Amino acid sequence: MRKKAKNKKRMFSGAAVLLVGSVVAKMLGALYRIPLTNILGAEGMGMYQLVFPVYALFMVLATAGIPTSLSRTVAEKRALGENVKKYFAVAMCALLVLGLAFGLLMGALSDVLAKRQGNADTRFGFLIIAPAITFVCVISGFRGYFQGQMYMLPTALSNVVEQVVKLAVGIGASCALAKRGVIYAVCGALFGVTVSEIVTAAYMGATYLFRSKKGKREGLAAQISLQGYDMQSGGENDVLQGETSVQIGKNRDNADGRSRSAKKARFEKVSRGELKGMLKVALPIAAVAALMPLANFFDSVIIVNMLKAFGLKQSVATAQYGIISGPVNSLINMPVVAIMSLAVAVVPSVSASRATRDIDGVMLKSSLCVRLAYLLGIPFAFYLAVFARNVIGALYPALSEQNTIVAVNVLRI
Repeated sequence: MRKKAKNKKRMFSGAAVLLVGSVVAKMLGALYRIPLTNILGAEGMGMYQLVFPVYALFMVLATAGIPTSLSRTVAEKRALGENVKKYFAVAMCALLVLGLAFGLLMGALSDVLAKRQGNADTRFGFLIIAPAITFVCVISGFRGYFQGQMYMLPTALSNVVEQVVKLAVGIGASCALAKRGVIYAVCGALFGVTVSEIVTAAYMGATYLFRSKKGKREGLAAQISLQGYDMQSGGENDVLQGETSVQIGKNRDNADGRSRSAKKARFEKVSRGELKGMLKVALPIAAVAALMPLANFFDSVIIVNMLKAFGLKQSVATAQYGIISGPVNSLINMPVVAIMSLAVAVVPSVSASRATRDIDGVMLKSSLCVRLAYLLGIPFAFYLAVFARNVIGALYPALSEQNTIVAVNVLRI
């Protein structure tokens, strides 16, 4: 009973950490969009948004649902007392290969993608943001591993670090390059995205190494404590001392064996059945996760070309697309990110309950997550529908009256 209560407490504390981190990161993202829109203008924002949906699609395809599958597998195996390092090693290798492959693919297709979208200048943006895909894959691997251990703090902090670096570097670079032209300013903002992913990947890697070294130090401290107890107990009872010494020797040998096993753990093979199990989880998640980026990708290809077909100039068509896909989507995604944080936090806890065949725990945690999603989503949707003009006017005062009307109508829909 205590174990169930502890798992429930960890799930909600993890959800709270992720929720706070996501809210802070989203607020920083919203703040980032306001000066970025003022710097790039409507046309520049449209060019930025032409590149980003393609980047998001490639990013989802590269991760292929592996982080969530890893999170679930780590939670299940950890609940059963099994080694989880090998699953992390396999997942990270797969993510690195996929990240490199899709990054190179985006760079190779930059000209084709830009022409299909109706604005050939965006090819430079694709080339600049392509390396970020590899680092996103690395970040997602670390996040999946930590979340499987119900350690949500690195994910929350990494979201904030990512947004802070993107804001600082992106705004700074776009300001510095704005005088040279719109496309230069857009490339500066996209360069900020790439730098933010590099810094975040470095942070996650450092966190992983720190936790690994901390675990080794704690194991060493426990061993020294046992040795100290052995010395203090000498002379009190020869028989007991002998038995204790033998037991401590066994514990020391076991600790050394565990240390050697930990070093070899990442090189242990994952069975074919285990790989199939991970893929069965990963592929459906990847398919569902790709739906929205795929829809946004088709929008980026269709909308600008359609507006041009109706007689609008390329700059005007791109600007209209930027208004819809930029400020409006940022507002819509705010509650979605919070709800997704709950979903990410609940996966490891539900998986652990499932592994121990705690069906009641699975049902309870799932139902609570759904209720919280409704509690967050419905009020936010109502607020945006009623106060759309106030929100748009307050956050994006630089928009013209015509663009404000477009943004308000789309937001209400």
